[in-house]
Amino acid sequence: MERIRGGWVNVPEHLKCKTDLKEMGLKPTGEAKAEVWNGHIWVKLYNISETAPCKPATEKQLAAVEKARTAQLAARTCSRCEGIISRKERLLQGICDYCRESLFIEEISKNAFKLLRNWVDNKSKYLILDTEATGLDYDSEIVDIAVIDLDENVLFESLVKPVCPIPEEATAIHGITNEMVENAPSWPEVWVHIQKILSVDKTILTYNADYDFQMIRSNCERHNQSYTLLKNFCVMQTYAEYVGSYSRYHRDFTWISLMDAAYDQDIRMLGIGSHRAKADCIVCARLIHRVAKRGVEKELAKKCTVLSFKKDGVSAR
Repeated sequence: MERIRGGWVNVPEHLKCKTDLKEMGLKPTGEAKAEVWNGHIWVKLYNISETAPCKPATEKQLAAVEKARTAQLAARTCSRCEGIISRKERLLQGICDYCRESLFIEEISKNAFKLLRNWVDNKSKYLILDTEATGLDYDSEIVDIAVIDLDENVLFESLVKPVCPIPEEATAIHGITNEMVENAPSWPEVWVHIQKILSVDKTILTYNADYDFQMIRSNCERHNQSYTLLKNFCVMQTYAEYVGSYSRYHRDFTWISLMDAAYDQDIRMLGIGSHRAKADCIVCARLIHRVAKRGVEKELAKKCTVLSFKKDGVSAR
């Protein structure tokens, strides 16, 4: 069989592939005379003189084709978003990957809101803690620490004198200078008071818990102080779950700064200051209350809508 190289431009006019013949309403009656490379495979070519008209499909055949096409389309259509997935993907219980992920995020968000509501409803069981340090590394030292309750009552607040000087880049963030901590108590002195406040019957709420407890643990180890990790929750993680800040690429919830969260929830910062331990504790408390309050308002609005439908005699789904 002749092989025509150089693409379709070198194919003689009397040679056609099956696709071309079908479009012309013809079908081959003889063997292929040649083949051409289309960039992926060798395509067989037939002499147009050795063809016959295609028989028109009967109504029964057309109906069967349409039925099969409809079934194939239904098998690739998500029951939730009605999107059609590619053949390489698959549906699980009739739902596409994107919708399954969306349902997962919605469920996580509901659970996060319940957790935030629980903190407010049982606020006597919770305390908020925040620290400022000389850096972000494990060896960094705490220079500011505060503990408040959810009513913004300050239970403890103190600067802490580090062993090493505070770097300028750290001062640029929280505003704490070496002069400010010159006469501040050392970590062992501060830790004695903190331990009395963080009793075992309290749960600690921190915005970015991993960082704060890493700082506390490393400072205790540096000064040979006893350290027991108390029950705690990360407000940043919970807030990210509540607002659905999810990265489909990383398959995890993303980091949201406290300032960004406060901005999103319209929490005014005037008169509070920023990037100091007490100020961040207060912002965290207000964030928790704001989210819980708005969630309750949404629930009430939804109930009022349903009652309004019932009152007007309209069935609401």
